Amino acid sequence: MKHNGERNIGGNIVGESLTHYFRKGFTNTDFKLNDIRGHIDHSKLASLKNCIATDVKIVPIRDIHFESLVEYDATINPFRRADFLKKWFTGKGVFNFVAIKLNRQGYGSVVGYINTQEITTGFQVAPLYADDAIIAESLMYKLLISLPNKAEIFTHVPVTNKCAFNVLRKFNIDVQTHELFRQYTKHVIPLPLNKIYSILSPDMMPEIGRASCRERV
Repeated sequence: MKHNGERNIGGNIVGESLTHYFRKGFTNTDFKLNDIRGHIDHSKLASLKNCIATDVKIVPIRDIHFESLVEYDATINPFRRADFLKKWFTGKGVFNFVAIKLNRQGYGSVVGYINTQEITTGFQVAPLYADDAIIAESLMYKLLISLPNKAEIFTHVPVTNKCAFNVLRKFNIDVQTHELFRQYTKHVIPLPLNKIYSILSPDMMPEIGRASCRERV
């Protein structure tokens, strides 16, 4: 911890390890996360086809101007992370989509995005950000219908976002296994949890420096 100096270090910690990390300086508790999982069911998805919002267009991230995605991401996270997102959205086993809210002229702005990465036992949603539940449902539907039937899906949801649990339940992603706690060493970093339907990854350690920010939500 001496190496970290005055930087604010954060992590997602399982309940049984809280006492250990408290002694290490992680004394500021923010929100709680639930590990939720389920299996993709294409037959179930067929009945949910109409869940896509009529005024929202869901397209692959590669089809939009990348800067507009970076700008939207910066409304969720307290800093811009363009270089990180470029790497996170590419690679083998990565699938992602963005939601565009259309106006009368046919132009639109980013109102959410979803990314998933293939892992050993299935696919991990990392992350799902959306302005509201309808947009989140639209993104989740588009993602799941693009993945193999019966594949296992994993996600980590802030417990305060009740809409996120409702969205996941519609897609039979509702098996809760364990809890995690977002902890910080210096101070809590405010985040718009109502727009976070799945965090980026439980394994990412947020870090805020004096001169720069490098948090991954």
